[in-house]
Amino acid sequence: MTSEPSGIKDHILKTIDTMETLGSSQDFGVRRKFNRMIGDQYEALIALSASELREMAGDPSPDDL
Repeated sequence: MTSEPSGIKDHILKTIDTMETLGSSQDFGVRRKFNRMIGDQYEALIALSASELREMAGDPSPDDL
Protein backbone atom coordinates (compact mmCIF):
# COMPACT_ATOMS: atom_id res chain seq x y z
CA MET A 1 0.00 0.00 0.00
CA THR A 2 1.36 3.41 -0.89
CA SER A 3 1.51 6.13 1.69
CA GLU A 4 -0.32 9.39 1.02
CA PRO A 5 1.35 12.74 1.49
CA SER A 6 0.53 14.06 4.96
CA GLY A 7 -1.37 17.03 3.48
CA ILE A 8 -3.88 14.71 1.83
CA LYS A 9 -4.29 12.65 4.98
CA ASP A 10 -4.83 15.82 7.06
CA HIS A 11 -7.41 17.07 4.57
CA ILE A 12 -9.29 13.77 4.67
CA LEU A 13 -9.28 13.73 8.48
CA LYS A 14 -10.54 17.34 8.64
CA THR A 15 -13.27 16.53 6.11
CA ILE A 16 -14.41 13.51 8.12
CA ASP A 17 -14.42 15.59 11.31
CA THR A 18 -16.50 18.30 9.61
CA MET A 19 -18.92 15.69 8.25
CA GLU A 20 -19.37 14.16 11.70
CA THR A 21 -19.92 17.60 13.23
CA LEU A 22 -22.49 18.64 10.63
CA GLY A 23 -24.22 15.27 10.62
CA SER A 24 -24.74 15.37 14.38
CA SER A 25 -25.59 19.07 14.67
CA GLN A 26 -28.40 19.97 17.07
CA ASP A 27 -29.63 22.48 14.45
CA PHE A 28 -32.19 20.58 12.36
CA GLY A 29 -31.74 22.98 9.41
CA VAL A 30 -28.00 22.34 9.33
CA ARG A 31 -28.52 18.57 9.47
CA ARG A 32 -31.17 18.67 6.73
CA LYS A 33 -28.97 20.80 4.45
CA PHE A 34 -25.95 18.57 5.13
CA ASN A 35 -27.94 15.38 4.44
CA ARG A 36 -29.29 16.83 1.19
CA MET A 37 -25.76 17.80 0.11
CA ILE A 38 -24.41 14.33 0.89
CA GLY A 39 -27.36 12.74 -0.93
CA ASP A 40 -26.69 14.86 -4.02
CA GLN A 41 -23.02 13.87 -3.99
CA TYR A 42 -23.92 10.20 -3.54
CA GLU A 43 -26.36 10.32 -6.47
CA ALA A 44 -23.72 11.97 -8.66
CA LEU A 45 -21.18 9.29 -7.72
CA ILE A 46 -23.63 6.48 -8.52
CA ALA A 47 -24.28 8.04 -11.93
CA LEU A 48 -20.62 7.69 -12.90
CA SER A 49 -19.62 4.61 -14.83
CA ALA A 50 -16.90 2.29 -13.59
CA SER A 51 -14.56 3.49 -16.34
CA GLU A 52 -15.14 7.13 -15.33
CA LEU A 53 -14.35 6.29 -11.71
CA ARG A 54 -11.15 4.48 -12.75
CA GLU A 55 -10.16 7.47 -14.88
CA MET A 56 -10.76 9.88 -11.99
CA ALA A 57 -8.66 7.67 -9.72
CA GLY A 58 -5.87 7.50 -12.27
CA ASP A 59 -6.15 3.73 -12.61
CA PRO A 60 -5.52 2.14 -15.99
CA SER A 61 -8.39 0.74 -18.00
CA PRO A 62 -8.66 -3.07 -17.89
CA ASP A 63 -8.07 -2.95 -21.67
CA ASP A 64 -4.71 -1.25 -21.03
CA LEU A 65 -3.45 -4.06 -18.79
